[in-house]
Amino acid sequence: MAIGPGHMAENILLPEAAYVFEPKGPAVIDLLLRDAEALSQLELLAGVEEGQAVPRRVLIQVNASPEGGRWRTFWSGEMPLDGVLDTGPRLGTSARRLRITIASAWTAGPVRLDSVTVK
Repeated sequence: MAIGPGHMAENILLPEAAYVFEPKGPAVIDLLLRDAEALSQLELLAGVEEGQAVPRRVLIQVNASPEGGRWRTFWSGEMPLDGVLDTGPRLGTSARRLRITIASAWTAGPVRLDSVTVK
């Protein structure tokens, strides 16, 4: 859950904003992509701020249906301590929805995610 109204999950799609939440179990962020896209690469950025933690264990899933459908794993692993996660180019997969699960963080404290870029 976000630490306040100015730190909601939707902020990762806005410039100069961030999603900041208290870790009480895994955080799940579901995003609807504008159009069905052939998704081949994602970049997640987490600003390194004093008193806030960088995500560690991250699972990224995709779904080709705007509603329902089956979630497929796109990428799974650890975000580096510098807060820059680039999945690298992969075979394009059709995606209408994106699910990002943050299962843990590198340190204690509120966890921060600044942006998600679809490539």
